[in-house]
Amino acid sequence: ITGGNVNINNQCLKFCTSLENLIFLNVGNISIDREHFSNSNSLKQVVIHSKSDVTLYDKCFSKANQFKSIVIGGKNISIKRSCFEDCSSFDSFLLVQSENIELGFRAFYKCNRISSINLENY
Repeated sequence: ITGGNVNINNQCLKFCTSLENLIFLNVGNISIDREHFSNSNSLKQVVIHSKSDVTLYDKCFSKANQFKSIVIGGKNISIKRSCFEDCSSFDSFLLVQSENIELGFRAFYKCNRISSINLENY
């Protein structure tokens, strides 16, 4: 998905059981509602490149047991409470081009396989 502001809410993608990759390039503000992809058995990768704000609400990816990696770029990044909690396969997290980063309580709780968290600016 490319373009303007993106709001994923009201369970619009909640039960898309074959969705493996979620990619947003050159978007404005983006927000993903709470628990939206929690318990996903297929989602493996998320790439978000925002020109502005990125907000991932409470538990939006929690218990996504195939989830491997996420790349987020944006001016302001807010990862709320338990966003990636108990993602048993999650191993790579990259933040790029960020001025402000907020990591909520237990954002990566029980992500026992994380081998790298990188913060980069281009």
